[in-house]
Amino acid sequence: QYAMYVGYSQRPVQGYGLLLGLGENGSAEVPQPLQDRLTEELGKQNLGFYRYGTAHLSPSRILRDLDTAVVRITGSIPYGATVGTRFDLRVSALSQTQTRSLDGGRMLPFPLRLDLGSNNPAGRRSSIWATASGEMFLNPYIELDKPGELIKLREGRIINGGRVIHEQPVVLLLGRADYSMSSKIAALINTRFGKSYRRVATAKNDRTIEVQIPREFHDDYTHFLDLVLHLPLGRGEGFDELRIREVLEALGDPKSQHAQLSLALEAAGEQVIGLLQSHYASPKAHVAFYTARAGLRLGDRKASGTILRFAVRDGSPYQVSAIKELARVRGVAGSVRVLRKLVNSEDEFVRLAAYEALVANGDAATVQSSQIGQRRKADGGFTPGRFTLDIVKSTGKPVIYASQFEETKIVIFGADMRVKSPMFLSFPDELVTVGNVKIDGEDKLMVYRRIPRGRVVSDAFYIDFSVASLIRTMGSAIERGDDGKIQGLALTYSQVLRVLAALCASGDIDARFILQRPPALRRIYRDIEPAEEAETTSVP
Repeated sequence: QYAMYVGYSQRPVQGYGLLLGLGENGSAEVPQPLQDRLTEELGKQNLGFYRYGTAHLSPSRILRDLDTAVVRITGSIPYGATVGTRFDLRVSALSQTQTRSLDGGRMLPFPLRLDLGSNNPAGRRSSIWATASGEMFLNPYIELDKPGELIKLREGRIINGGRVIHEQPVVLLLGRADYSMSSKIAALINTRFGKSYRRVATAKNDRTIEVQIPREFHDDYTHFLDLVLHLPLGRGEGFDELRIREVLEALGDPKSQHAQLSLALEAAGEQVIGLLQSHYASPKAHVAFYTARAGLRLGDRKASGTILRFAVRDGSPYQVSAIKELARVRGVAGSVRVLRKLVNSEDEFVRLAAYEALVANGDAATVQSSQIGQRRKADGGFTPGRFTLDIVKSTGKPVIYASQFEETKIVIFGADMRVKSPMFLSFPDELVTVGNVKIDGEDKLMVYRRIPRGRVVSDAFYIDFSVASLIRTMGSAIERGDDGKIQGLALTYSQVLRVLAALCASGDIDARFILQRPPALRRIYRDIEPAEEAETTSVP
């Protein structure tokens, strides 16, 4: 490796914001140093002005309202993130305030500045790099009847609540000063990834190379950064077949870093496909999988047969990774048929990976997707929903899977999943009450909620017993539909999850509830590499 990225780490940001919608669980206390700053930010959102019709919503009145709470926001911008990249935020009530709970809160847009930490002894305000907004997500397993658990209500997250507003510079630093090498590496990057009308890399001097993320990689920029680091540096200018053959030979060693070598093959570009094809049927499973992975990513459909065979081989350490490739490279012949079988798998990780691949391949016949919580806009369009509800046709064990990082999504495995009858559920904070009732001799599921401010309860909804209907009713906006009737209860995403987790735990929904693991613990299908098989293992 001749070069490495400068500062290849996440960029911490921080700020302060205001949550609305807390009922009477917020606080009127605003630390003096923050009052002017928050008032200024609220003014930028046209609050407190007669000409905008918001004079009754003055910043000072909003800050004093128990429906609101001042919070601290922290997050980390991924290295190389492009403008518009979303990232998760952590939110906590200020220690000097009496805020009781952040549940149900929604944050107006506020700026996030670089967190200079100990490098900022004077407390100067740093540059704004992102904005924060969105709906609070709290742990759905908090036990409200235990006093020791209530402190957890003062902290939570906003999933995808951060938005990058400045491009991060990506700089490669050479191990030693050498302008000819710096120029050679920049030329290699441009040959592989550049377009005739634009450079991707520029040698700034004898040690640094500035790299721009190509537009086609904006949604997968971390993969691009990996490929750049794995570009095979030949002995001369242009493609070096001898160097590629050396990489392939190293790939055959069971002790080598196979995933890294596969990236080097992929980084070399389409010119290596002819050298890869004879290895797709290698008796060494790691050789077959990693050459086929590189080939398929480079557009060689001849590699698809090998990837499909690994995808259907239960127990193979390459199975989940192979399914992941069917999501990355869409439209592989026969993949949808294979994936439809795999969503019935007993293996949780195989099942989730197959579902994601079906979504990526646009299989609307297997995955019915809808946005929950949309509001109708004045122009006839709709706002983004609170979360996505995906219903998967599956004959496997009934499962409700919920994400809690990077996206808000509920996935029901089993299109006919229902709530049992008779049943009754209520929570200590009276958030929601669910139970069965008779309406004109017909058994219905009744659901209503407590309004955040005061002890008022909503009108009751009487719906069928399908889990999907319950989710839609709880998460839909409080507005009238085309039939003139109020559509939903406007619960937040985490509040909906709290209800589903409780119903699954009580047995009122006969399904396993799975909450996505934290990134450090996940073994699902993103950014993982399989444990290597023994050299003698053959292709399935």
